[in-house]
Amino acid sequence: MKCPSDIRAKINANATALVNWTEPVALDNGDLPPQVTVVPAEISPPHIFNKTTLIVYTARDASGNKKECSFRAVLKDVTPPAFMSCPADIRANISVNSTALVNWTEPVALDNSKLSPNVTVIPSGISPPHIFNKTTLVVYTASDTSGNRNECSFTVVLEDNSGPQIVYCPPDQEITATTMRTVVTWNNPQLKTTAIVH
Repeated sequence: MKCPSDIRAKINANATALVNWTEPVALDNGDLPPQVTVVPAEISPPHIFNKTTLIVYTARDASGNKKECSFRAVLKDVTPPAFMSCPADIRANISVNSTALVNWTEPVALDNSKLSPNVTVIPSGISPPHIFNKTTLVVYTASDTSGNRNECSFTVVLEDNSGPQIVYCPPDQEITATTMRTVVTWNNPQLKTTAIVH
C-alpha cells in the first residue's frame, strides 16, 4: 500500500483549502482483501481542510497483520492581510509656530486566518491626533502569522496659506524741508514668515 506524497495547498479567504488525492489500495496474499481504515476517521477525497493535517491509512488482513502509510495535507497562507480603508493624503495649514495638528482614522486590517494581524506604523509610535512640523509620509504595515504583509500609506502635507506677518512698520514722520533736497531716514520694516520643512 502506497500513500500520496505530502500535498501543499493554498488556503482561500475563508482560511480553508479543498484537497484531492487518490486513496491508496491495499493488496494481500490471503483470500480476503485487507480492511483499510483512515485517521482522521471517515475522511475521503476531496476534503476541505482548515489546518495542516496528517492522514494515516492502515491496512489489516485476516491474520491481524497491518501496514500503514501516511501523508500530510499542508495548508499554506499566501494571502496578505487587507486594510478595510486607508486615509487619503492630508493637507494641513501650519500655524504661526510652523506646526499643524492633524487628525485621522487609524486603518484597521483583517486577515483570512481570522486572527488579528500585527499592525505597525512609521514614524514609530505616531498616532492621531499628532502635531507635525514637516511634510511626512505615514506608513502602516499589517503582518499575519505566515509572514504575509500589506501596507497602507498616506502623506501629511504641510502648507503655508497665510502671508508674512508685519512685526514692525516705521511710523509716520513729519519732515520740515529747508532746502529743495532733504535726506530722510527710517528703519526698515520687519516681517515674520512661517517656514515649512520638507
